[in-house]
Amino acid sequence: MECDRSLVRVAGELTGAFALKASDAIHLASAQAFVQGSEPVVFGCWDRRLWAAAQELGFEVVPAS
Repeated sequence: MECDRSLVRVAGELTGAFALKASDAIHLASAQAFVQGSEPVVFGCWDRRLWAAAQELGFEVVPAS
């Protein structure tokens, strides 16, 4: 996936909304872009803030807790 202006803009919004690090916000924004029009995506991470943000955005997350 290309990291274009649109993706960076969304990542910036996610950074503010969820107090994420920039790199984590890029990963989450990429996952959101990938989901549009495709099968559900399982989001895996071990960062608590990123995990909570992904779950709040409707991703199935692993680990489960």
